[in-house]
Amino acid sequence: MTPTLPDKTPSRRTKRQIVKQILQIAAIPVLTVAITVGIWAKVPRPEIPTAFRSVSEQLKAVADAVSKSPTRSSSSKTNSGSTQNNLNSMLQPGGLVTVGNASANPSIGRGNPKPNGSTADQKTLVSLGDSITFGFGLPGSTATQPSPEAFPFLLAKAEGMNAVDLGVAGWTSNDLLFAVRQPQFKSALQKASLVTIDIGSNDLLHASYIFLRPNTPLPPKNDMLDSSILRQAVNGFVTDLPKIIHTVQSDTQAPIVLINLYDPFPDGSSLHDIAEQAIAPANDAIWKIAAENGIPVVNAYSAFNHKQAVDVRLNDLDVHPTAAGQMVLARLIEQTLAKPKVSIPRLYAISNPGTLVYPTANFAANPIGWIRGNTGVIVTDIHKSDVQVLLPTGETGYVAPNNLTLLTRPWPGEVQFGGQQVPVRDGSITTYQPDQSAVSGNGFVWNKTVYMPLRVISKAVGGTFKENGSDRTISLETPLHSGLIQSSWAGVGNGSSAGGGKNVGKVNRSTGGSPTGSGSSGSSGSSGSSGSSGSSGSSGSSGSSGSSGSSGSSGSAGANTGSGGTSLVFSPMGPASDGSSGTGSQTANLVMSGWLLKIDGEATSLTHPIVGINGVLYAPAAAVWKALGGTVSHGTGGLLTLSANGS
Repeated sequence: MTPTLPDKTPSRRTKRQIVKQILQIAAIPVLTVAITVGIWAKVPRPEIPTAFRSVSEQLKAVADAVSKSPTRSSSSKTNSGSTQNNLNSMLQPGGLVTVGNASANPSIGRGNPKPNGSTADQKTLVSLGDSITFGFGLPGSTATQPSPEAFPFLLAKAEGMNAVDLGVAGWTSNDLLFAVRQPQFKSALQKASLVTIDIGSNDLLHASYIFLRPNTPLPPKNDMLDSSILRQAVNGFVTDLPKIIHTVQSDTQAPIVLINLYDPFPDGSSLHDIAEQAIAPANDAIWKIAAENGIPVVNAYSAFNHKQAVDVRLNDLDVHPTAAGQMVLARLIEQTLAKPKVSIPRLYAISNPGTLVYPTANFAANPIGWIRGNTGVIVTDIHKSDVQVLLPTGETGYVAPNNLTLLTRPWPGEVQFGGQQVPVRDGSITTYQPDQSAVSGNGFVWNKTVYMPLRVISKAVGGTFKENGSDRTISLETPLHSGLIQSSWAGVGNGSSAGGGKNVGKVNRSTGGSPTGSGSSGSSGSSGSSGSSGSSGSSGSSGSSGSSGSSGSSGSAGANTGSGGTSLVFSPMGPASDGSSGTGSQTANLVMSGWLLKIDGEATSLTHPIVGINGVLYAPAAAVWKALGGTVSHGTGGLLTLSANGS
């Protein structure tokens, strides 16, 4: 019998889907150009911040006098003048300095500013920074008055503090360094109970203006830092930030919180790709400087990544946070204040050839320890002739700096060294792509966490994978540095409006429901009908025989491949879910060497350590997938589905 071929004539529904996909793809270059032109037209220029071009002409004499000061280099004279203009404008009535529990974000209540309404024993928040700290473009902001919806006021409201917002639109790290050395800022800092510093975005943005000019071609992929102008900007920031911190510390004993830089551009765009390459080295410097000074860091990059459509004012062709984005910053700082030690990066020392640890800095006494192989120790102080370390025994020792490599680790709780014999539970990994599927490797469950080989995850997302044994870093680079979101930014962060508000600490942020099209509930394989594309999800019916078996994972694939995405499904062996028993339970030798994963150049928090087995590196699969912008769903029997849908 001759088989009947299916009718391949596109239905009206299919035609609409095709047109929609074409429009989404075509929209990327159009949106990139629009955002580029918008930024070029609206973002403050390095000479004089846009928001302060209307400052009174009578201040020019002061600016000129400061710009001619012999203590400033010729390249910094213009910045000095504009900085002094801004400092003087702060002293005018209605200037930038706003004290007291001023009006706050509508989600936590709005009131009238009360500059003189603070009590004598009320603590004071002093926020230093640029237009992000200022709340540029948000309701209530003027040329000299920050928005009451800026994160300093949201945080102060939540913590019951006075807010002194010293953010200035357009400022670079060099501007802020000049400012904190002036009497006005020193006086404010001396009264501070808490200091936040968010600076550096304009260092990179001002250096990137050459690429934002109309009709200027963008540099090729991975060539951004070949620009001497941008490299100079990054180096200048790295030089200025420690000086800012030390100057602030000379005026106050209040704790300091640093905020790192986020990428404001939408996933899948050329601007996002380029910005990632510039922001990554700047954030690396922030982690290292914070570790050297014992200062906690708020990871704004991770919070905003893949969520720019919600947290950045893209609809206004603007790179600044929305009101929701400002709320994210306030919430992150509040979480950091609750557990500051967790957010303080730490330096570790390793030595591949091996080095001795001595009880004194002159290395005269008998050694008390040995650093080699997978051993790593905490660094407590650094000098030219020695490095002070803390041994696992609790003893303090000294090491010669030669043959020593220092590692910066943003999250010390995730860092472990040495080997462990532990019970694990084996399982198989199946990769599902449109019209095909294949077993792509094996994983295991340890401490109720599913681990997968990083190379398998990298291959699934079309990325490149590289291990650097000298500094124990793993690089996972994705196309356009956009993780799993590489085709269109329009769907990023789209969630059901039915989602309710979620209380986090004292700051309340309203969040949407689950992203559409995730098909996550289809992972049980019972019917697959819960996939985002209902018709193709029906293929999941083959999983009815059991979600923990291989056929059950096929049902998960039916739900996920319904919208054309790549999925990874982990199917554990045996009935146990904690790795302690079951047919797949065995003992494995896990080697931990303090590895750090960098996705698209950025340090990534995984909560649990990366481990090695027989030379293969495994990582907590769900944490890696979420950092890539994907969707994670857990099924019965330990089934784990990692889907690109809805990301």
